[in-house]
Amino acid sequence: MKASKSEASEFEVVPFEQSWRDRWDAYVIAHENSSYSHLRAWADVLMNSLGHGCESLLAKEGEQVCGVLPLYHVKSLLFGRALVSAPAANACGILADNGEVMQQLIKSAGEKRRQLGCPYVEFRQEGTALEGLPAKDEYLTTVVSLEEESENVRKRISKKIKRDFNRSKRDGLTVENGHKYLDDFYAQYGAHMHRLGSPQFSKQFFKAIVDAFGDKAEVVVVRQNSRTVAGNIAIHHRGRINNLYAGAEPDAMKSGAVSLFCWEQIERGCHNGMREYDLGRSTAGSNSHEYKKYWHGEDVPYRYAYILGDGEPLPDKETNSMRFQLASKAWRKMPKFLAEWLGPRIVRALH
Repeated sequence: MKASKSEASEFEVVPFEQSWRDRWDAYVIAHENSSYSHLRAWADVLMNSLGHGCESLLAKEGEQVCGVLPLYHVKSLLFGRALVSAPAANACGILADNGEVMQQLIKSAGEKRRQLGCPYVEFRQEGTALEGLPAKDEYLTTVVSLEEESENVRKRISKKIKRDFNRSKRDGLTVENGHKYLDDFYAQYGAHMHRLGSPQFSKQFFKAIVDAFGDKAEVVVVRQNSRTVAGNIAIHHRGRINNLYAGAEPDAMKSGAVSLFCWEQIERGCHNGMREYDLGRSTAGSNSHEYKKYWHGEDVPYRYAYILGDGEPLPDKETNSMRFQLASKAWRKMPKFLAEWLGPRIVRALH
């Protein structure tokens, strides 16, 4: 498929091939709107640990990349099928040199949907919506601006977060970081997800993240008397620290463990020249979102846009729906060993 880029040149949209991997990543790293999930490392994570099929599209002009669209085929007997721009990631929209390239990538994604017989394509855009497509904006993230001097950031945060720091010090909480704490993090994450009533990713998924991203992947744990009570995993990309997944014991949360590991990452990020700290996805107005407001960052909307098949409604993913609430309640009552076995098998199929 070809489209005119200018009178003197043409571009074309083609399926991604491994021979373009380095040029794809170079384009992503240079693009100001890119995320870690645009990188081929995230494709490695999704394909190797979750088994998703790669249907990514690349726009090229000669030997130069002029646009990319990560796209994955998620298949499930229980939840159906879909093409999603980045499963297991909060945002991963289209990157393109201009509007013409972007529109051709959208058109090509629609053709791919018809070929595979999927009900819809989901583009997980951050900030700006895709013009002309139906969209949902129930999610957002909160991003804290960092400075060279971490004390300037500390001055901006609320008294509530500073009280958390005092409580964590009083209760003897300390922070450690390193890939060697992956198992400790995973134990806290899994227990936390069970308490929330949500299925968990497998340990293999997180190991795949560490293996794929290397020193760009950060594992942080909070310890009390040599025992891990909270943990977090994040990925660094283009000056932003992206929180992915976390967990903490209830008592540790009351002691300010989450605030403590967030601050430790912020402080180190300031020292290492990072520009932003992304607190992660929330539903607007949720308890999680209310907590993040105390960091006095900027709310950035996620606008998930869709190409729908004929007669297909927008996918229902509302976490406050009755169906979701009943499923969550049942999951919390499930024996822990069963949740640990079943959770990864369910969550890998969620869109």
